[in-house]
Amino acid sequence: SAVKGVAADGTSKAVVKITKLREGITKDKITLQLADSDGSLEDDAKIANNVYTRTLKAPEFFVRKDHSSKDRAEGSRKINLTITVDQQKLDIPEFTINKAPVVLLHGIWDNTGRSWDAFKDTLKNKYGYKYIDNRGYAETNAAHFEENSGVIGKAIGRVLRSCKDDGIVAKKADVVAHSMCGILTKLYGNASNIKSITTVGTPHLGSECADWLYTLVDDADSNSFEKAIADMLAASGHNATAGAVEDMRTHTDGTAIVAGNKIDVPTRTIAGISRL
Repeated sequence: SAVKGVAADGTSKAVVKITKLREGITKDKITLQLADSDGSLEDDAKIANNVYTRTLKAPEFFVRKDHSSKDRAEGSRKINLTITVDQQKLDIPEFTINKAPVVLLHGIWDNTGRSWDAFKDTLKNKYGYKYIDNRGYAETNAAHFEENSGVIGKAIGRVLRSCKDDGIVAKKADVVAHSMCGILTKLYGNASNIKSITTVGTPHLGSECADWLYTLVDDADSNSFEKAIADMLAASGHNATAGAVEDMRTHTDGTAIVAGNKIDVPTRTIAGISRL
């Protein structure tokens, strides 16, 4: 299907194609002009079989300095591209620049609804974002980090496919991750498909709460008091013995959490008081 736009992720590309050129038209008779805020044109123009092609690369940012208020409220805008062939301006199909897709990931013991539903609505209704994935990983939200190693990749894959289904080229997504999933994103995320990471209430150096809790439930199977605490937590949806609490300790063997937090993408941290 035809490409209808690109996401403003600084990476996505689309090919501008002019077909049915008459004989004698050369590259120097074709001019493409693109606003700086709408991306860039690569130096790969060519003509073959009377078809001209040139690659357009998406801008890194959607919001333009001179249109900041308007752009913040919109999810897409028409590209500012002009094409002339032998001094004649062409009419071009509508092509859009779109806000990069967003992945919203919840933390330990949480689910999609509690964490992100209201925020997702705000992104859509106030800021125009169309492509958002917040399906989460409620089934394994108490499990060891390694068991959740594929959570980030799957969520990004889903939201990028949604873009593709609509004819939008998108190679990267912005990730907003709460609590434990901030750690998972930093441990298992990939710079090739993540544009930026925003962590919210994430214990990047481990959680002292996890230290304390783990001492209560580490041998819950053999200690009746600790088993009662573990059962009570599990009944309320807070399974403390499935692995995540152990991994989130500040003294987890060596510095597994700290050592893994090195994915090289722009990262923002929102600090606050969080359960774990």
